[in-house]
Amino acid sequence: MRRFSLVAVIAAIFMSADVFACTTAIVGAGASASGKPMIWKQRDASNPENVLVYIAPSGGNYGYTAIFNYNDLKRRSAYAGANEKGFAIINNLSSNLASTDYDVSNGSIMRIALEKCASVADFERLLHETEPKTFESNFAVLDASGVAAYFE
Repeated sequence: MRRFSLVAVIAAIFMSADVFACTTAIVGAGASASGKPMIWKQRDASNPENVLVYIAPSGGNYGYTAIFNYNDLKRRSAYAGANEKGFAIINNLSSNLASTDYDVSNGSIMRIALEKCASVADFERLLHETEPKTFESNFAVLDASGVAAYFE
């Protein structure tokens, strides 16, 4: 009976959560079969139509592959991806950080990171330099050297 009650409480908590909240994880090198760290994202979004697109390098930017909303024809907002330098990024929405100014949104900061960052340190620098901070996400990043970090 106790086991059933615990399962029911946990299920109720998950069922009451926002259905559009992404789930993310960083898996440490010691916990992966390959011996390398990984980042993982399960995307829950109000727009279920997504595309995986390769963006060629141009203008000093890195080439990258990312997930975009299907109707984002100008590819302004990436929602997960990895670039040619081995830098990868994912996010999950944190709506308690909501902002009304979207000059630099969740997806656009991720696109910029894929274009310009080769390391976790580069991404941290990008976050510090971006003003105003109008994104409302937590970000998990990983680079080719095996460094992984989570930015809230």
